[in-house]
Amino acid sequence: MDKQFCVYILASKRNGTLYIGVTSQLATRVW
Repeated sequence: MDKQFCVYILASKRNGTLYIGVTSQLATRVW
């Protein structure tokens, strides 16, 4: 979980739009 979370944060810094999509997917998996 921590590794995926870090990856999503890095993606957010590179592309704000990409991070939004990754966040929704992570939220679905985590919850």
